[in-house]
Amino acid sequence: MELSHRSPEFENIKSECESLLRQVFHLPDDFVMLWTHGGGHGQFSAVPLNLVKESDKSASFIVNGAWSKKAMNEAAKYIPVHEISNKDGSTPSIEERKA
Repeated sequence: MELSHRSPEFENIKSECESLLRQVFHLPDDFVMLWTHGGGHGQFSAVPLNLVKESDKSASFIVNGAWSKKAMNEAAKYIPVHEISNKDGSTPSIEERKA
């Protein structure tokens, strides 16, 4: 199956996924979700280097497996990072995430 990432069908899928993720993880509207392909480690450092311009800014990572953990660890070389998911799979409250 092939589906263009520019198609209306994909945009509907992406919008629904973002809405559901915001509900499940209680993410406020000022959190931006970045969707990247699963092509390799290159994005792990490219994302913080290109999106976080000030060294005192941070990024939050939902860690739910080996790849997201690797992405967070790579980003930590350049910016402060926060892990906003718990090892048991539960979602911390917004207050816990801000701590």
